[in-house]
Amino acid sequence: MNNHISNNIISNWVFAYGSLMWRPNFKYSEMIPAVINGWQRDMCIISIHYRGTSSKPGLVSGLKPGGSCQGRAYKVSDKDLNDVVKYLDARELITNVYTPEYKEIVLKDNRIVKARVYISNVSHKHYVGNISENEKVNFLRQGIGSEGRSIEYLKNIIEQLSKLEIVDQGLIHLLQLCNKP
Repeated sequence: MNNHISNNIISNWVFAYGSLMWRPNFKYSEMIPAVINGWQRDMCIISIHYRGTSSKPGLVSGLKPGGSCQGRAYKVSDKDLNDVVKYLDARELITNVYTPEYKEIVLKDNRIVKARVYISNVSHKHYVGNISENEKVNFLRQGIGSEGRSIEYLKNIIEQLSKLEIVDQGLIHLLQLCNKP
């Protein structure tokens, strides 16, 4: 498996900012809170598999340019790396709305490492980074896919961030809008 994506970097780190925070489903030797600068989490990806369908799409998170994003970093052993990358690519690249890249992240203990990060492809038809809150709410309310409801996905992100002592007011506000009649 070719793990060389940008500048022939191979990294044993994976940055998680969505469902990988609570459901990595791969072996790792270390898990630590981390931040990526220059990228921000947004509910900006149409989901037609995991959290929605083609007829009733849901919404999931992606990273779009600007700001910073707090999440988790996982360190993978050398012997497991190829299998983990293969698994993650099969999981995250199902519609190719993400682009795997190696980006610098800062771990909670101030180590700076390169990590595999799935960045939103802003030119993909499922990227909706500029839709209104009302449109986001509609997608979140209707989306139900193979991994469950889109609104549960949003709740899970908020819960995982809370465990890291992170409050994302934008996501909380979006959830509050979803819960209004």
